[in-house]
Amino acid sequence: MKYMIFFISFSMVTPSPVYAWGMPELPVEIPGIGGGGGADLSSLESAQSKLADRTNKVMGDFVDALDKFREALGLDRDSSLKEKFANCGSGKVCTESDDIKRIESQAKEVEEKVVQMKKDGVKLSADASKTFLEGLFPYGKGLLKGGFLGADIAAFAPKVTSAVAANPLSAPSQLSVALTIIEQIPPIISTFSGANGGIYDYATYNGIEKPEETGPE
Repeated sequence: MKYMIFFISFSMVTPSPVYAWGMPELPVEIPGIGGGGGADLSSLESAQSKLADRTNKVMGDFVDALDKFREALGLDRDSSLKEKFANCGSGKVCTESDDIKRIESQAKEVEEKVVQMKKDGVKLSADASKTFLEGLFPYGKGLLKGGFLGADIAAFAPKVTSAVAANPLSAPSQLSVALTIIEQIPPIISTFSGANGGIYDYATYNGIEKPEETGPE
């Protein structure tokens, strides 16, 4: 039940990053998500595998963006996070709770840094501006795909909650990946979405135009 309550709350208070990119929110259907009624464990397991792969792509985009932003801003970079997503397997979550905390902490540090630098009138060098622009491509891609992902997670959560309630002995282990995604990922999407104002404002302050395209897949 805590997952259902959390996601109802999340969907109500989090601004959609999809709209921030000027695109309409469209339904994204995968097995076990959307539609009415319940779903059996088999279809939910299939859905959680697809959801995990999408989650890892979004998180990989955010980590790539973080790496570029931190380099441009003179902050310490965390190569281990990039390596983790580069070597991530299919159908599983590639972040542990400590990784999530690091990503969230680093994202907030970037947001605080750009806000302070703009306040202090500090601009990036030409090389740093180029690196910052390189971070905007995966960042925009992460925001766009993260908006769709967040909506699907919110739709998926009640189905997982119902399955766990109906199958308390088997479902928690069979749906462990889904439970991890439900608990860990929405706050990260919210953190990166909430930082877009400071990041894009600082880009504009440095004469860096927001990319029209989000870069290659």
